[in-house]
Amino acid sequence: MFIMTSSITELTKTHLVGRTPVCWIGEPFASGGRGFWAKLEGANPGGLKDRAALHIVRRARARGQLAPGAMIVESTSGTSGLGLALAGIVYGHPVTVVSDPGMEAIIETLLVSYGVRVETVLRAHPSGGWQHARLDRVAQLMARHPGAYCPDQYSNPDNVEAYAGLADELAERLGRIDVLVCSVGTGGHSAGIARRLRLRHPALRLVGVDSIGSTIFGQPARPRLMRGLGSSIHPRNVAHDAFDEVHWVAPHEAVWASRTLAHTHYATGGWSVGAVTVVASWYARTTPSGVRVAAVFPDGPARYHTTVFDDAYCAEHDLLGRPPAAEPDEVKDSGEAEVTRWTRMVMPYLAGHLADGSPALLVASVMTGFAGALFNPAVHAYLAHGSGERRVEAFALFNVFCQAGILLGPLIGVALLSVDFRLVCVVAAGVFAALTLLQLSALPPFRDEERRGGVRADWGRVVANRPFRMFALAMVGSYVLSFQIYLALPLALGDDGAVSALFVVSALVALLGQMRVTDWARGRWTTSQAMARGLGLMGLAFVPLIPYGVAGAPVPLAAALACTALLTLGTVLAYPFEMDTVVALSGGHRVATHYGFYNTVAGLGVAAGNLAVGRLLDLGPAWAWTTLALTGAASAVAVRRLDRELGGHRAGVTVSSG
Repeated sequence: MFIMTSSITELTKTHLVGRTPVCWIGEPFASGGRGFWAKLEGANPGGLKDRAALHIVRRARARGQLAPGAMIVESTSGTSGLGLALAGIVYGHPVTVVSDPGMEAIIETLLVSYGVRVETVLRAHPSGGWQHARLDRVAQLMARHPGAYCPDQYSNPDNVEAYAGLADELAERLGRIDVLVCSVGTGGHSAGIARRLRLRHPALRLVGVDSIGSTIFGQPARPRLMRGLGSSIHPRNVAHDAFDEVHWVAPHEAVWASRTLAHTHYATGGWSVGAVTVVASWYARTTPSGVRVAAVFPDGPARYHTTVFDDAYCAEHDLLGRPPAAEPDEVKDSGEAEVTRWTRMVMPYLAGHLADGSPALLVASVMTGFAGALFNPAVHAYLAHGSGERRVEAFALFNVFCQAGILLGPLIGVALLSVDFRLVCVVAAGVFAALTLLQLSALPPFRDEERRGGVRADWGRVVANRPFRMFALAMVGSYVLSFQIYLALPLALGDDGAVSALFVVSALVALLGQMRVTDWARGRWTTSQAMARGLGLMGLAFVPLIPYGVAGAPVPLAAALACTALLTLGTVLAYPFEMDTVVALSGGHRVATHYGFYNTVAGLGVAAGNLAVGRLLDLGPAWAWTTLALTGAASAVAVRRLDRELGGHRAGVTVSSG
């Protein structure tokens, strides 16, 4: 059994892996001050895949998939093997890697020096090439060694999750990123980085860089000179629908770029680095000034001294003196032609989505949203009409049942999803149908009010109601704040399991506290006092996060959960009184129309507020937390000031109906 040394463990904890530098790549690749930012992952001990190897092994141990001291077996062309060598030393596991004759001698020597056993397959698979042959050998080794663990970098979702930290480093260093250029092999780092960055920058454009002769994006599989990108199999971790476009690059183009990088920027690497540079520099040259392009350089130059940087090797393969063209060739789909040089394809989203049924999902999403827009104003008007002087209690109880559904629905949905997505759809449709029949049979008929002058006249009267209009604007802040459970707080945590904990805490606070808080507040405060205190509490929830933002430190889970609990408690306090105030300010006339207008204002406010929060997070989390705290205070002041203008009213005051 390997012995885990304290020194290497401490080094990995203190960023031996990660916190890699970012380098500006300008002329001669782009002129006039243009260029792109390159993340130099070669600064890790073994390269980019150190991140994935450590994360995958750590997660496998935590789940009990990898027993202490058990063997790790994986297929590799080089870089992932170096990462697993490090993980094996850190966590105390023997490592066996399966490679092929294309592995550079320096990599094999290093792996053996790190205590790794290297098995080399000598014959390529007839259709799947060297990768398929290596995977066949891995399967044989796994059968021969019960208890061994295969990280399966091609399909393991932990490979994708491993790159969230890299994305955060890019965001912290560069702020806004408009275009991300990544080489594609297993698909892990392109999918993981893009998914994380799109939480901050939804419009991020992801550009994949593949090798000619690779089958990943639909080209025929051919023998490939370049290693580290491309594939002769179809890795499940490649997130095809995440890419905006893909470029294929030929070996001679990558060699030119890597060698040019070496003598102009010193920062260089091998095949992947050269190919990525060809594409990223084209983007830097051709996109409008101000577009921020970032690229990932997976490794450094050392392992390529016998290939990319060897004149004799390059001359033998006709790789010298052949720079890429100024512009790529273009194809509309991968089946149009077999590419042999730098070629670009904009991903055919519509065609791909039509094939997988996404139009039906889009229509279903639109219809669900439309049904909600119809239902919410109507149900609030119905509650207001039927509950009389007990409106506040009715709205509080309504929120309890809503939160119960929010808590239980996803849990049931996940269980059904493990069987079949179509089962989720059928059950959901059945629930909606059953509720429709139940409401039609059990609820007495109710008409909000006879309309006079049509819909336009109704909306005109609502908009002309200045107190109501000002109240709707004052309460926008509460919706922006409450939505941060789904936006800013998940971004601050970044861990899917931790984010789920936020939702559970929010639902539990509402379920357990809504009726108690409402009863307690009704006997002590006026409606506006209850709302103002709730809004203030919602803003106060973000204050403890400000020091973490100032220090540039990650938000601990405990702090995020405390923020969520306070934020939900503020919402619980304000919500029933808020809904009651809408009825009061409507004067009992056109209540449903008032709720519809109110929801419209809130929706527009949330959209604008979330855009602002996203921008503030780009500037620095401290700006976002401070602004959110001030938003709660400002909303509370606005509600109290409006109440003083109107003369105030106690919770539960009866409002005459029209």
